[in-house]
Amino acid sequence: MDMMLTEANSLDIVTRMLEIATTVGAVGVVVYKLGRTVEKFEAVGLQQAHEINELKKDVRAMGELITQVAVQTSRQDTFEARLARMEQLQDDMRRGEGFILPITPRPG
Repeated sequence: MDMMLTEANSLDIVTRMLEIATTVGAVGVVVYKLGRTVEKFEAVGLQQAHEINELKKDVRAMGELITQVAVQTSRQDTFEARLARMEQLQDDMRRGEGFILPITPRPG
């Protein structure tokens, strides 16, 4: 009977040791997989940071382009206003008004 208790105890000890080893192994696998996942996230984060920097450069370039277009539009508007004023002055001169006085006064 004493022998059976010893065998049962040793079998129980071996079983518990196997459970502990299995648990430690499972924890090791989980830690390994988490480490790999973290590495992947870091790689993705670095790639996204690079892409964000590229997008920032593109946005700056677009801002400069928009500024150039706005300046050109302003210049074009000014030119069109000056052209309209010159056309008005030319029409006035054709009718004998404006800066040039008619040589003979108009009847009426």
